[in-house]
Amino acid sequence: MKRSFCLILSVIAFALAAAGCSGGSKKPTVSMFDLSQRMTEANGNAENMAYASSSDKNADELLEHVSSIDPNKVESFFISYAKEGKGDASEIVVIAVKQTGDAAEAADTLRKHIEKRIALYETYDPAQAAVLRSAEVFTYEQYAVLIVSENAEAVRRAFDGFVKTEN
Repeated sequence: MKRSFCLILSVIAFALAAAGCSGGSKKPTVSMFDLSQRMTEANGNAENMAYASSSDKNADELLEHVSSIDPNKVESFFISYAKEGKGDASEIVVIAVKQTGDAAEAADTLRKHIEKRIALYETYDPAQAAVLRSAEVFTYEQYAVLIVSENAEAVRRAFDGFVKTEN
C-alpha cells in the first residue's frame, strides 16, 4: 500500500515538474495581421503607419529593431510604426511567444526599446519623448504588447476586444 502511494506521488510530482518546465500552455495565436489592423485603426492615422511582421523575409532582422528576445522563442509578431518619425512617435508592437513563460522577457525587451527611443527623441523631437514616456507595455497570455499612441486606451481596448473574442 505504501509503495503504491509513493509511486502515485512520484508520478504526480513528475507531471507537475514537467508542466512547470513547459513555460505554460497557451491558446492558439490570433491572426497578427487582423490584430494589427484593429489596433492601427484604433490608433487613428492608419494611412501614415508602416507595417512589418514575422511574415516578412527578413523577420528576424525586423524583430531586432524592437526586441532582443531570441527569435526562436517567437511564434509571430507585428510592428506598426509611424512612417515619418519626426512629429509622430506612434508605434504598436505585439509579440506572440511560443511559451507563455517567455512573454515577460519579451515585454522587458520592449521596455528597453522604449528607453532607447526616449533618449533619441529627447535630442531631436522632445515633444514626442513625452508620448514615449507614457508608452504602455503589458503581457496577456502569450502576447507582449507595446503601445505608443496618443490614443493608447483605444488601442488597448482594440487589442483586448480582438484577442479575447478570437480565443
